[in-house]
Amino acid sequence: MIIFNPKESQFWANLGGAYGSMGDYINSVSALKKGLEIPPESIQLRKNLAVTYIRMEKYSQAISVLEKVPVQKRDEQGINQLLNKAYRALKSNRPQK
Repeated sequence: MIIFNPKESQFWANLGGAYGSMGDYINSVSALKKGLEIPPESIQLRKNLAVTYIRMEKYSQAISVLEKVPVQKRDEQGINQLLNKAYRALKSNRPQK
């Protein structure tokens, strides 16, 4: 059973994750951003949003979201690994001069 509780950040994290699992990244981003309005410091919501952006190949947006996680908390949730992945992908996708 799913309960609609728009004041609970976990609801938005789950909804965003469900959309992302279906490949509906636009709605996933929308739900996760809505969730970040409740606790903007939520590491899980930021991580989910960054993963969605990476799947969309929007690496700059993923980096921007992840860089807002405090440095001392980045190892706990695998944020540094996601940051490295996004940086590598961004670098490899840049056009050659």
